[in-house]
Amino acid sequence: MCSRYGLIAAADRLQQRFDQEALEELIFKPEIRIGDRAPIVTREGLRLGKFGLTGHDRRPVFNARSETWEQKKLFHELEPCLVPATSFWEWSPEKRIFEFGPEADEFLVFPGLFGNGAFAILTCEPDEIVGPIHDRMPLCLPRNAETEWLHRTLPKSTSRLRVVAGQSSLF
Repeated sequence: MCSRYGLIAAADRLQQRFDQEALEELIFKPEIRIGDRAPIVTREGLRLGKFGLTGHDRRPVFNARSETWEQKKLFHELEPCLVPATSFWEWSPEKRIFEFGPEADEFLVFPGLFGNGAFAILTCEPDEIVGPIHDRMPLCLPRNAETEWLHRTLPKSTSRLRVVAGQSSLF
């Protein structure tokens, strides 16, 4: 699952990409881990959120399966958000770490669920690049679906969303 991702970009690139005013305290890290504060985009704009919700058993919940999240009580009161990234990591069964990202100097944008200052990332079945390494990966929204996700005008089930073709590449 996606428990770490990277965001290496100048604040002005993030501001320009999402047409938002930059936060004074934007945090850019080559590796964002569970519990870290990171930039997200909500209906209200660019803000910081803590990566990882608190589950019913007090453990962090950092992923939500795109196929089943709507059935989970934990996610019912959360609002959609966008999670910008420049890469993500997955671990092979042999515990080797692999970093994936877009081929161009672009952002990956994960759909997320946000509430009480924290967020989780939606995951899906892997594409042909990630599949040989891991059985899940973050869902990557195409740019034309970002506003629809934020305003929940996408089809009810996100299970029909698929990874953006060609978004993943192994670094």
